[in-house]
Amino acid sequence: MDGACHRRNPRVPCPKRFAATRHRGRVRHDFDLAPTAGLRGSHLRGVVRRRVLVNYPVPPERLGPWLPPQAEPALHAGRAWVSACAVRLERMAPTAWPAPLGLRMHYLVHRTIAWLPFPDGTRRCAVLILEANLDHPATFLARGSTRVPFRRRCIRVDEGEGHWAASMRSSLRIQDMHRDGGGAGEDGLLYEACVEAPGGPATPAGSLFPDAASADRFLLGVAYGCAWDPRRRRMRYLAETHDPWTIEAAPARTARNRFLEDLCGGPVEADHALLMRDVPHAFAMRPATMRFDPGAGQP
Repeated sequence: MDGACHRRNPRVPCPKRFAATRHRGRVRHDFDLAPTAGLRGSHLRGVVRRRVLVNYPVPPERLGPWLPPQAEPALHAGRAWVSACAVRLERMAPTAWPAPLGLRMHYLVHRTIAWLPFPDGTRRCAVLILEANLDHPATFLARGSTRVPFRRRCIRVDEGEGHWAASMRSSLRIQDMHRDGGGAGEDGLLYEACVEAPGGPATPAGSLFPDAASADRFLLGVAYGCAWDPRRRRMRYLAETHDPWTIEAAPARTARNRFLEDLCGGPVEADHALLMRDVPHAFAMRPATMRFDPGAGQP
């Protein structure tokens, strides 16, 4: 399904057997939430000091094994899109806490945009998390609260003169690299990209997107991130909203992307990167959950 995907798709409803969800206590989920809307009730808040979204076009069939039943990649220019989203997050804390007590951390997730079944029986465009990594001692708390399988990595998002850099290594400790690297190389390098800065409203020459605004709408114009657990046949839905932002596009060079190399069987060139800074965000504390019947297959 090609084109803008920030709206729901009522023409392809989910089967009724996929429409069950659990609500704990009085938690209710607005699945048509706008990306710039506020979250109600208790939630997490933080400030994204730096965010680098490096975007890669991939053949849609490569994502098939990663999709839940009744899902399909959202396409632009005939391609599916996998993004390496590297973030420096500060003042991360529940709304009841004073902001200065919030945590500081880095995370890097590989994500795609897909048409996904939601618990109310409608398919919507949303972020599907393919791989989640966090650089913080409290990684286990993030796994427990969100049910997203974060791995602890060494992640950096830095801004230098004329460039931004994002990198991820397999371990915080040299002695763990061979145990956890598994082909990442002797230095444990899993991801490294350099982005020219400052960016601007135009995408680089040769990009499949005409400008930063169109890339923003397609890749970031959604309010839900989802994590699929194929072993338990369960999907988690987490809302994330933000204040209005100014976004820039820039060329990106990738030195290593082990996840995409494994996914596509070799290196993949980035189409462009999107940059943003100093954006307040809100994160839901409790995900919505949907279980799938064992016999449910792909469309």
